[in-house]
Amino acid sequence: MSIISMEALLELLCSRDLSTVKEGSEIWLQSDDEDFTTSLLEGLVITPDGDAPFYFEESGPLSNARWEVQAAFAKLVQIGRLSEITTMNLSESPLTDLSSISGVSSLRTLSLPVNKPAVDELSGYDALMSCPKLAELSLHRASFDNLSAELVRKLESLTLYYDGKNSDIPDLSAAVSLTSLELDECDKVLSLEEISHLQKLESLTIFNGFSIGELDPISELDSLKKLRLVACSRCWDFGPVGDLVSLEWLSISHNRSIEDLTWIGGLSNLARLSIYECTGLYDIDDIVELTALTRLELNNCTNITDGSPIADLSGLQYLSLNRTNIDSIEFVQQLEQLETLYLVDCTELMDIPCLDGLRNLKILNIYGCSSLTEESIANVKSLAEKGCSVRGL
Repeated sequence: MSIISMEALLELLCSRDLSTVKEGSEIWLQSDDEDFTTSLLEGLVITPDGDAPFYFEESGPLSNARWEVQAAFAKLVQIGRLSEITTMNLSESPLTDLSSISGVSSLRTLSLPVNKPAVDELSGYDALMSCPKLAELSLHRASFDNLSAELVRKLESLTLYYDGKNSDIPDLSAAVSLTSLELDECDKVLSLEEISHLQKLESLTIFNGFSIGELDPISELDSLKKLRLVACSRCWDFGPVGDLVSLEWLSISHNRSIEDLTWIGGLSNLARLSIYECTGLYDIDDIVELTALTRLELNNCTNITDGSPIADLSGLQYLSLNRTNIDSIEFVQQLEQLETLYLVDCTELMDIPCLDGLRNLKILNIYGCSSLTEESIANVKSLAEKGCSVRGL
């Protein structure tokens, strides 16, 4: 039985005022008229991997709703339409009450609102404990304090979004199952001490850690396999990174303090090294110690002029030296396993030798290499004739 006409409810649900939409949602939740609900849900598209868990196509009555997730979420959970969904993105949603989420029994990955005022108004966190499979959570730093220790204990992956006001990493002592941690826009965070005890951690990303000065605490993360340090511009001692012997992928970007790689030799398991926008880096001699490396990216490192140490990386399959200032790549001739070579905007590069010996080479990109000699261009054309995909010729 409907307790309001469809036209009246639709007006509430499609209001531009969020409080009015909430009122409509609550009224709809009390209705048990199946035909009524079926009509309102016309055009529904469930998109667990999209920017929102669902939306309404233009033909649907709710396609004009500004706050469509807030309007229909509780009802969809109530009637079981979201019961099998495993991934839900509410990061851009104004949803303010999580109580209904307890009915999403298959939920494993959840992104909560990260923008204010939705973050400040969000309630119903206890309902997350009724999602037995929930293991991956993304949320605002301020929201984390509302989580129970029992829930934190279950988490395997955690992403914390900062907004320039929080300067701390929360108490993660209960996070005994955590294997992946990302600190996003954490420009006011000063110390990483709070993560030093995360012995199961395999992946760590620090994005825009402008204020972090020391990396010592991460040297205790013995299980770490992937480390991304983006714009940790105050860090100059990377010795602690060199202690992470289990590391398989290391990515460092936007740090002018790095001049050499003398600290990297102990990373015997490293398969991928990505260094971007580290304009102080000029000495890569110690890269020869990375015997397990299969992928190397040294992009926008404009002080690199000599790539010859790369010749010793016999297992290398992917090499990118975009926007470096190397003038020769003769060393590439020794990389017999190489499949992909990027040299975009290497404006000082003059010499590309004959690379016919690289029988595995499938992709070569020389776009913006404006100083190449005629002989080099001829060598590149020879590669193209033999089936290599050459870009920028």
